[in-house]
Amino acid sequence: MHYPQDFNSQLPRLVNLSYIGDKVVKRSTIYIKEIYENIVYEGNEITYSTELNDEETIIVPNRSTYYLDELNRISKKIYYEEAFPTSVNDTLNFEYDQNGLLSKIEKNNNPYNKKESLYYFNLNKNLDSIVTSSYYLDYNTSNYEYEGKTVEVFSGYDSSPNPLKHLGIFDELFYRSLSTNNYTEYKLKKYNHLDVMFGEDFRNWSFVYDANGTIRFDLF
Repeated sequence: MHYPQDFNSQLPRLVNLSYIGDKVVKRSTIYIKEIYENIVYEGNEITYSTELNDEETIIVPNRSTYYLDELNRISKKIYYEEAFPTSVNDTLNFEYDQNGLLSKIEKNNNPYNKKESLYYFNLNKNLDSIVTSSYYLDYNTSNYEYEGKTVEVFSGYDSSPNPLKHLGIFDELFYRSLSTNNYTEYKLKKYNHLDVMFGEDFRNWSFVYDANGTIRFDLF
């Protein structure tokens, strides 16, 4: 998922963020007041969950727990099954390179399949591409076999500072939070187990900037 979305231009894009110090603790939209997102910090753990202001509103629970390393970077993220929030659904493990940039995320909680995403950055510390390889467990050999991959390319970066760097806890902001600046083009290519491309997608954004050159995501 990419921010901003443009599936419904009639909906307001503004959200309310509540902070304690420099940490965001709550996010809500101005058009769906019954539901908000709550963030709790405790030691090296961050818990994200959707909450209700209205008991009559029914939603499927959404909860994740983040674990931070000694440098305050995400080292692990656990998604919980939406219908059964006490059971583990997916686990993501994060690795970083010698420059402190994200280099790999492994998704391997399910013993029957796993994914490995490699992250590449350019010299400006902007996300250049992500290559995600998928594997499935071969029951005959008990080995993981290559299933295919996706290649995501980020380009068209502006020179405006990225205002979303501290908001990577929100899934739709995660990709944008990784870079120094703001990408305006995104390409996705899908490959099968023979590395033959079978699908692709492309998106671009035209952003508005204020007099100081600061990007205005709210005016997209």
